[in-house]
Amino acid sequence: TLPDSLGQLTQLQSLDLSYNKITTLPDSLGQLTQLQTLNIRNNQLTILPEWIGRLTQLLKLRISDHQFTVLPQWLGNLTQLQLLNISGNLLTDLPKSLAKLINLKELYLGERSGGNPLISIPDCVRQMKKLEVIGAHKCELKILPDWLNELTELKTLWLHNNHLTELPNFLDSLAHLSQLELDKNQFVDLPSSLAQLEHLETLNLKDNPLNP
Repeated sequence: TLPDSLGQLTQLQSLDLSYNKITTLPDSLGQLTQLQTLNIRNNQLTILPEWIGRLTQLLKLRISDHQFTVLPQWLGNLTQLQLLNISGNLLTDLPKSLAKLINLKELYLGERSGGNPLISIPDCVRQMKKLEVIGAHKCELKILPDWLNELTELKTLWLHNNHLTELPNFLDSLAHLSQLELDKNQFVDLPSSLAQLEHLETLNLKDNPLNP
C-alpha cells in the first residue's frame, strides 16, 4: 500500500510505480501537479483514478499491462502528452476525447509483450497529426484506415502479429517512415508504393504467406 504522504512531494516530476501489485492508488497523488512522467504499467488496477486527469503537465503516461476494458473520457484533458502507452489491456475502442491529444508523438496500442483487441486503429488517432510512432503489435488489426496517410510525421509503424491481409497504396505519402514492422500477418502481396519509402531503414516481413 502506498502512503497518502507521497502526495506531499509536490515538486516531483517523475514517478515510476511499474511492476508492483498495486490495486489502488491514493487520491493524494493528485496533488503532484508538477509530474511530467507517470509510469503505472503492470500492476493490478481495474480502473484509472480520476485524479490523473488533473495532472495537466504530464508529458509521458504509461498505463499498459492491466485489464482495462475502457478508458475514461477525461484522458483527453491531458493535452500536453507526448507519449501514451496503453498496450496490454482489453480495449476494443478508445474514447473520442483522445482526439484532443494533438501533441502526442508516440502512441503504443500494443507492444510485443501484448496488445489490445482492436480491429482497426481508432478514429480519434486521426487528429494526432504530430505522431511519429504508432506501436500496434498484437492488436488483432484486420484493416488499416484510409486516413493513416494524413499522419505525415510518422517515422515508426509497428504492426507485428495482427490479421492484416493488404497494405494500402498510400504508404508512399508517409515520406518520413524509417521503421516498418509487418511480421506475422497475412500479406500475400505488397504494393509497389513500398519502394517509394526513401527513408526506410528497417523493414520486417517475416512470417507472412508472401507469394513467390
